[in-house]
Amino acid sequence: MKRGGTDALLAAAVAALVLLRVGAAGRLPLFDDEAYYWLWSLRPDWGYLDHPPLIAWLIYAGTRVSDSPGWIRALPLVCGALTVYVLFLFARDLFGGRTALLAALVASVTVGVAGGSLLATPDTPLLFAWVFTARAVWRAAHDRPRWWGLAGAGLGAGVLGKLSILWLAAGLAWYLFAKGRALRTTGPVLALAIAMVIGSPFLVWNARHQWATIRFTLIERPVHLPPGPSAVADLLAAQFIYAAVLFPVFAWALWAAWRRRADERFRYLFWSAIPAVAVPLAFALTTGTHRNAWMVPAYLVLAVSVAALWNRLTAVATAVAVTAGIATSTLLLLPGFPPIPGLAELHGWEQAGRRAASEVVRLPQPAVLASDRYQAAAQLAYATHARVAITLLPRADPESIWTRLWGPSGQWGGRDAIVVVDPAWPASDWRRYASRVRELHPLVVGLDPQRSRTFLFYRLEGLRPDARGPGPVSISCRSSSGC
Repeated sequence: MKRGGTDALLAAAVAALVLLRVGAAGRLPLFDDEAYYWLWSLRPDWGYLDHPPLIAWLIYAGTRVSDSPGWIRALPLVCGALTVYVLFLFARDLFGGRTALLAALVASVTVGVAGGSLLATPDTPLLFAWVFTARAVWRAAHDRPRWWGLAGAGLGAGVLGKLSILWLAAGLAWYLFAKGRALRTTGPVLALAIAMVIGSPFLVWNARHQWATIRFTLIERPVHLPPGPSAVADLLAAQFIYAAVLFPVFAWALWAAWRRRADERFRYLFWSAIPAVAVPLAFALTTGTHRNAWMVPAYLVLAVSVAALWNRLTAVATAVAVTAGIATSTLLLLPGFPPIPGLAELHGWEQAGRRAASEVVRLPQPAVLASDRYQAAAQLAYATHARVAITLLPRADPESIWTRLWGPSGQWGGRDAIVVVDPAWPASDWRRYASRVRELHPLVVGLDPQRSRTFLFYRLEGLRPDARGPGPVSISCRSSSGC
C-alpha cells in the first residue's frame, strides 16, 4: 500500500475508535466512581476529599442538558478526543506525520487511555493536561518562548484535574535542569507562576479544610496490601488490564527511550513518562498504597516512543489491541446485547433504586437510604436522581471534611433506613448500626436469559446516633424542598 493510503487508513482507524467511544458512552451504565463524581457536580466547589474539582465542573456543564450517562460523559469525551489530537501534534513535532498517526492509534487502543478518554473520572482532564503540558514545555524549550505561558496553563489545569500532574512537573523540571539553557530564561518561572494562579483556588480550599485532599492522598488513603514486593506485584499485574497486550511493548519503549537518551527527543519522552512509573512503584513499595490507573499517563507519552521505534512486534501487538478495542466497542453498541463479562455489576441499579425509594416511602418519615460503601451510595443516589436522602454508615466524625460538605449523618439517629446489598460484597453486621434489623424480600434483576443479579434489602429500625467508624460520607438529597 502506498504511503498516502497507509496514512489515510491510520487516520480512519483513530477516527473510528473515537466515534465508537462516543457511541459506547451513551450505552454503558455509569461506573461507581462516575456516579460518585456526578454527586460532586450537584454541589460544585473548589475541591473535594479525593481529588481536585475539574471533573465535577465538566459533569456539571454537561448535565445542564440531561443527567443521562451520555451527557455526564459528554465533556470528558471532548477532552479525550483533544488528548489524542494534542498527542498527534506532539509526536509530529518530534518525529513527523507518520509517527504521529501511529502514536495516536497506539494511545487510542490502550485500555487505560481509552477508558480515561471515555469515562467521567479525574483521569480524563489529567491525561489532557499531561500531554498538553509536555508538548508546550518541549516547544518552549526549543526557541518558542511564548509557549511557556501555555505550559503554565496546562500545568495549572492539571492541578485542578488530578494531583498526579505534579509528577510530570518534577520530571520536566529535571529535564530542564539537565538541559541548562532553558533555565537561564524567565520562561519556567512564568509558567510556574501561571500554574500557581490557576491552581490557587484549589490550594486555598485545601488550606481552609486542613489540607484534606493532600492528607488523604499522602496519608489517609486506604491501604489494601502490605508495603513491599506483594504490592508492587499487584500493581504490575493490573497493568495487563490497563495496557493489555501493549504492556510489554510500553515497558520495552521506556527502556529503549533511556537507551537512546543521547537523542534529545527520546530523552524528553523518558522524563515525561518515568514519573508515572516510578512514583506509583515507590508508593507500592514503601506504603502499599497504589491505584492501578496511576501509570496510565506514562502509556500516553510512551505511545510516541512506540511509534518512533515501530517494528513487527509492536505492529502485531497494536493490531491485536485495535481488533479487541473495535470488537468490544461494537458489542456495546449492539441493541439488546448482554452485559460484557466484568461489567455486569454496573447493571441493575436503576431497578434497585426504584425499589429502595418505594421502601423508604413506607417507613415512618423522615427516613433514609443507607450503605457502608460509597460506591453503592453513589449508584443509589444516581438511580433515585438524588431525591432520596442517603447516608453512609458508620457515622462520620463531627470534624470530618465529609460532614462539613454533606451534613452530619448523626441527624438520622433514631430514624429508620433501607439498606441495599449485593451478596457478592463482604458481609456487614448491620446490627451494630440499628436497634433492629429486618431482612426484606430480595430483588432479582435479569441481565440476559442466562444471568441475573440479586440485591438484598434490609430495614434498619432505630439508627444508633453513636455508631462510629471510618466511613465519613453523608450525601444530601438533591431536592431543595427536603427529603
